[in-house]
Amino acid sequence: MFWLDLDCSDAARCVVSRTAKISGDFNPEFASIGADEQGNLGIVAASSTARSNLGVLLWTLSASDPSNSFRGPISIVAGTKPYTCQRENSLEPIGNSVGTYRTRPRGRTEIVDHRAMVQ
Repeated sequence: MFWLDLDCSDAARCVVSRTAKISGDFNPEFASIGADEQGNLGIVAASSTARSNLGVLLWTLSASDPSNSFRGPISIVAGTKPYTCQRENSLEPIGNSVGTYRTRPRGRTEIVDHRAMVQ
């Protein structure tokens, strides 16, 4: 998963200010990002592998951290069953995170409420 921070304080010319590649033994999908007033970030994403059931993971980055230094993943909703669209097989349905695209209006960090919805 790739992350970048766009500085759009000059609306006519946005520039990339920080970047990160988040990789490991996971397969993030439907990632969402949230930020607090201090500029600390959290990314949540659904993930599953050949050895793990579908769950929701969290990565964090403090405002003072250098690029490419996300911490995590931390499991915030552990998968308990394989995931499939075939509900009659009694397999686990899980919702994806919300708020996939976020901006920082007028150079300020937007505060976002993220909730992973598990049925």
